[in-house]
Amino acid sequence: MADIIDISAYRKSFPKGKQRFESWLRELGADDDLISFSCRRYDELIQEQGSLGQYSFSVSLASPLSQEDQNEMYRQVQEGIAQVQNKFRSKNSQLAARLLLAEIKVYQYERER
Repeated sequence: MADIIDISAYRKSFPKGKQRFESWLRELGADDDLISFSCRRYDELIQEQGSLGQYSFSVSLASPLSQEDQNEMYRQVQEGIAQVQNKFRSKNSQLAARLLLAEIKVYQYERER
């Protein structure tokens, strides 16, 4: 079987979602065995990611704030957390894609030996 996975191209073409991933592999010419392995690993990686990037903390203030100031602080904290989570998820997804494609390549290599 031809080498169907080009790891250098993952950044532009790695699909999101299991069905799109499976379709993408089929378009590349993967057989059922490789697709089955790849989708199992895809599911495992998604499950492992689970609640990564979930944060929880509290803030204690010495003096009381007005309700308006409390609301503004809450809004700013929520925005900051959302920015951190988005950046984390983006980088985590890139690393997961690299790992999955590398594992597929190794599986292909071992299978063809």
